[in-house]
Amino acid sequence: MDGNRRYGERQFGRARRLEGHQAGGKKLGEVVEWCVDCGVREVTCFAFSTENWRRDPAEIDCLMKTFVGRCDAIKKKAQEKRIRVRVLCTDNRLPEDVDTALQALVDETRTYDGFVLNLAVSYGSRMEIAEAAKAVATDVKNGLLDPNDITEDTITKHLQLPDAPDLLVRTSGERRISNFLLWQLAYTELVFIDKLWPDLSRRDFDSLLRTFANRHRRFGM
Repeated sequence: MDGNRRYGERQFGRARRLEGHQAGGKKLGEVVEWCVDCGVREVTCFAFSTENWRRDPAEIDCLMKTFVGRCDAIKKKAQEKRIRVRVLCTDNRLPEDVDTALQALVDETRTYDGFVLNLAVSYGSRMEIAEAAKAVATDVKNGLLDPNDITEDTITKHLQLPDAPDLLVRTSGERRISNFLLWQLAYTELVFIDKLWPDLSRRDFDSLLRTFANRHRRFGM
């Protein structure tokens, strides 16, 4: 979900550019609505990467406050649409109020079955894969797994997100994956668009779905 700061600077001026993150949070709520309306069953949103901790402390603080503020809105929408919220986190340095708010979302929506919203917060794919490898190594050490029986599925089962996304969309003109779901994206269709995340419209969203529908997925065959 790229382009929040650029959107904020364009709309509010450089001094208030961080307000773009609030606009980005609201846009996520809209996109979830569109997904539910169109029958999309699961979405994973890259909200904050492990690399983002290197940003200016003022911006990190703004982002953390935005997360807490959006949790209430997501909770209301989740109750209305029976949305299950899951959190992907590989480096939990989150402030206590953020961690508590996210965990409450997970706990309160655990039984919902209408739609799944995965929020990647303080997440890095390389670390996710490393943790999966550690878990497999522990099973081998404890005699629960024969090394000769290790397969791709063995690793997949130990990932925080075992499912492979059908479509990845990156906004704002960036053309890279940026340590997001590296294992899971092996055969995912990729689309990169120039619009900033808060500028995304329903027309853009529908166009993305049509683009995906017109792709011929061969899975290496």
